[in-house]
Amino acid sequence: MQNKLFFILQWIIFIVVLFAVFTNSRLGMSDTLTAVILFTGLALIVLIKIIEKRIMKGGK
Repeated sequence: MQNKLFFILQWIIFIVVLFAVFTNSRLGMSDTLTAVILFTGLALIVLIKIIEKRIMKGGK
């Protein structure tokens, strides 16, 4: 169950990052805001992966 939640959370973050790139290229969103969203999204995905691996190690 936790795997599924982490997977869904990663996809939500990925979609938000893609939306930021799309709005920057099509709607002229500020480059700084786009960069903040990109780096925050990527950092969250990496953090989720680390937490997921720690939970899996703790469960075994």
